[in-house]
Amino acid sequence: MKKRLKKTAIILTALIAVGVVYGLVTGWLGFGIPCPVNFLTGFKCPGCGVSRMFIALMKLDFQSAFLANRLLFITLPLFAVLLAVYIIRYVRTGSLKSSKIESVIYIALIVVFLIFGIVRNLPWINW
Repeated sequence: MKKRLKKTAIILTALIAVGVVYGLVTGWLGFGIPCPVNFLTGFKCPGCGVSRMFIALMKLDFQSAFLANRLLFITLPLFAVLLAVYIIRYVRTGSLKSSKIESVIYIALIVVFLIFGIVRNLPWINW
């Protein structure tokens, strides 16, 4: 269990560090990684605005974070809970397998994000 906890802590620390550095560099340079879907099609994918949202959250600018990606902003607490449950289960048992209810939630989130990706590109939606 200690080995899994250490491994998880290292991975989470590295991911957070990369995210913070990316946010700082993006803020300093004024641009980030472009969305390939938006670049190729001109449409916003369900994830467009994620970088801007997290950078705004780093600045505690919740309004800008919401405007960058409304659905992810609203569902972020759910993702945090799912990640916490996943990490706790892994550290305690070593299992990477999700429960049936978690699998249903993941599928529902995928469907909701796909619908969001369509709706945010409708011509009469002016976000």
